[in-house]
Amino acid sequence: MYLPTIAAVLLVAVASVHGNATGAPADACEDLTPQHGADAQKTRSPYIIDIEKNGIKAGGSTKVTIKGKTGEQFKGFIMQARVGRTAVGKFSSTDKNAKVVDCGSAKENTVTHTNPDNKKEVTVTWTAPKNLKEQVIFYLSVVKEGQVFWVAQKSRTLNVH
Repeated sequence: MYLPTIAAVLLVAVASVHGNATGAPADACEDLTPQHGADAQKTRSPYIIDIEKNGIKAGGSTKVTIKGKTGEQFKGFIMQARVGRTAVGKFSSTDKNAKVVDCGSAKENTVTHTNPDNKKEVTVTWTAPKNLKEQVIFYLSVVKEGQVFWVAQKSRTLNVH
């Protein structure tokens, strides 16, 4: 009688320690921390956020690519474009390894992984709000594997004018 309950609890515990195969959990929306039961790496991240353009007009779009500095692969990620602590704009993706999700009350303001497979790079498109005239920074958390991850790495500034 208790065996099914124990099995269910163990499955949930294993899933929470080993990550989320189909994307970051909703709990990661604010601080971008994977719920992997470990502390983030303290070393410099081996991954980069490559923004196609230096600046865009309000309502404009740019491609954003996540990749290893020297070809390092990764299994998971979550990324937002922010002004201060607020996620802004909308992501879209045709990359099979990325999906767009809603964090908070905004729609399509976050992008995460779709599977636990190794990835060399993922490219998505980010579109600025039509009325935004700010400096935007992309924040990225990347999971190399299981409990090896870096949290809230910052991109260079993207000027939206």
